[in-house]
Amino acid sequence: MSGKIRIRMGGKIIEGGRVFRIYKTEKKKIEGKPERVIFYRPYFKDESVRTITCSIPESNLNETSIRNPVSTKELKEVLYMLAKKMRGGRPLDINRAKVELTLNDLMVTAKIVRRYWREKQKSPENFTKTKDRVLEQAMRRLCEEFAVVQKTSLVSAEKSILRVLGG
Repeated sequence: MSGKIRIRMGGKIIEGGRVFRIYKTEKKKIEGKPERVIFYRPYFKDESVRTITCSIPESNLNETSIRNPVSTKELKEVLYMLAKKMRGGRPLDINRAKVELTLNDLMVTAKIVRRYWREKQKSPENFTKTKDRVLEQAMRRLCEEFAVVQKTSLVSAEKSILRVLGG
C-alpha cells in the first residue's frame, strides 16, 4: 500500500503486522516545535499485548513501516494468491521468513503462510517447531488484518483463510 497514512480517531493502522487502533491525538511541543502526536494500542487484545500503548509524532510516520489496512480489493488479491497452487520452488529458509515478516507487507506474510501451511500439510513429521511458530505468527497477522478489513472476528477470519488454503 502506498501513499499518505490516513490518521483519524478510532482509525486502524498496521505496525509490525499487528492491527492497532488510534485512540487519541494530541498537540505537544517536541524540540520546541508544536507537533501532533498519535496514540494507539492493539485492536485485538490478548494477554501478551493487553497493556501496550504506543505513540509517534505524526512527522515521523514516513520514517516507519506503519500503514493503513489493505483495501478489500487488495485483500481479495491476497486470498486469490493463497488459493493458487504452488509451483515446486525451493524451500523458504526460516531466517528469511522471519525477516520478511518484519516488512509489514500482507502479501509477503500471506506467501509465508501459504508455503509453510502446505509444507506442514505435506510432511507434518518434518515440520520444525520454529517453522510452526513462524507459521502461527504469520497466520495471526493475516487473520488480524483480514478480520479488520472484512469487519469480522478473528475466529471467523481464521476459518475463512483455512478454507481458502484448503484445510
